Amino acid sequence: CPTLEKYVFGYDKKHSVMALGLGSLFNHSEEPNVAAWHGYKDDREIMEFRTICQVKKGQQLFIDYGKNYPFDVNMK
Repeated sequence: CPTLEKYVFGYDKKHSVMALGLGSLFNHSEEPNVAAWHGYKDDREIMEFRTICQVKKGQQLFIDYGKNYPFDVNMK
């Protein structure tokens, strides 16, 4: 679905993941203060968002959506 393509993270060459909950609310910045981390916890595969620099109380959180942002919904 072209609309959903705007909300997924590349995981590997075959898979993408969609962040639900608060993970889908980060705005884009080429100078982000948050990054996605993939790993395992209690034998389950997880995705976490972690700050990558000091963040002050009340500061907005940003993630880098990648070099193809803004996405062209007609792109195939």
